[in-house]
Amino acid sequence: MVRVSVHQIARVEHLQNLRTRKRQPGVLKSLVMATVLAVMAGVFGTVGSMTDHTIKHDSILTGQAWVNEVLHGHPERCLNAFGMSSNIFMRLLVKLSMSGLCDSRHVSAAEQLAIFLYFVRVMIMHGS
Repeated sequence: MVRVSVHQIARVEHLQNLRTRKRQPGVLKSLVMATVLAVMAGVFGTVGSMTDHTIKHDSILTGQAWVNEVLHGHPERCLNAFGMSSNIFMRLLVKLSMSGLCDSRHVSAAEQLAIFLYFVRVMIMHGS
């Protein structure tokens, strides 16, 4: 019968632990590199998306001129601003005018309706 001392068993376990530790730095290096690359990709992706913006609200017009530009410009712009096509906007303006909506001293009925619809559209988009 072979006698094995506790010291010899501890020595074998210690050597096995050393072999395992030698393999771990390679795994740890790979994990660290993968983490660093993932973080860098996220940072560069975020910075890239922040710098590649296309100007959307570039009109210098205000008031009635802006309303006219939106109504007579690209159809999608009217949908984005007021939530409806320019034809529906004009029909709604006629109905409201027949019901009593009229120009004030400084703001036309079309501007009043545009301001209201724009406000409602923004509140819906932001969930307020």
